[in-house]
Amino acid sequence: MKRLLIIVIVFLCFPYAECQNIAFEETEYNFKTFNEDEGEVSHTFTFKNTGEKTLILYDVVVSCGCTTPEWNQQPVPPNGTGTIKVTYNPTRRIGVFTKSIRVKSNALNGTQVLSIKGNVLEGQSSSIDLYPVKNQYMEFNTSALHLGEIGKEEQKTGWIEFVNRSSSPIDVKVENVPECFAIMVNPMHIESGNKGVIFVTFKGKQCKSKGLVSGEFILSCQGEGLPKVQQTFLVEANHLGK
Repeated sequence: MKRLLIIVIVFLCFPYAECQNIAFEETEYNFKTFNEDEGEVSHTFTFKNTGEKTLILYDVVVSCGCTTPEWNQQPVPPNGTGTIKVTYNPTRRIGVFTKSIRVKSNALNGTQVLSIKGNVLEGQSSSIDLYPVKNQYMEFNTSALHLGEIGKEEQKTGWIEFVNRSSSPIDVKVENVPECFAIMVNPMHIESGNKGVIFVTFKGKQCKSKGLVSGEFILSCQGEGLPKVQQTFLVEANHLGK
């Protein structure tokens, strides 16, 4: 009976011994305290395939747009090693931070979670507010855009930059587009910490008005389970007419 039990245990364990496994030398790194003006900081995590089959990394997912992962997507053979470089952008992110990195692969031991942390001291660059227009979720570099003189039959595009300063993904939608203008937002779904652009185009060929042409449009911002917030923008152009 004991012999039969040993055979069953060996039979059950043997397939797992041949599977791919991922083992990191470390799963956490502390950048400690550094100044915002030092710019981006990076750390490289090293891992090894400790199994007997090829290891494949499917994806590396970060918790914030301020963190960027880089990794070699080539298969890792048994006993082979690989690296994941993680870069953190401290610009206008003053204070203590902790960010997670989820490593998804075909490893038997499943998804691995790495983390970076540190403390950012305010630098001189923070004294210049690049996004002075703010609402509950977003910050914008301006709330008014003047496209200047536009000749007959001409078309001209300008843009407004923004960043999602909330802790949640936000969806945006343009409403009340003024006559003679076309407005497009990219992207329309913005992850936390990520940036976007509002492209504003004046279509002189389709505009019957001459002289100063202006109007307001609304950008609606809303996250899942969060209230809608609206931001109003002024756009104008000096149309020389036909």
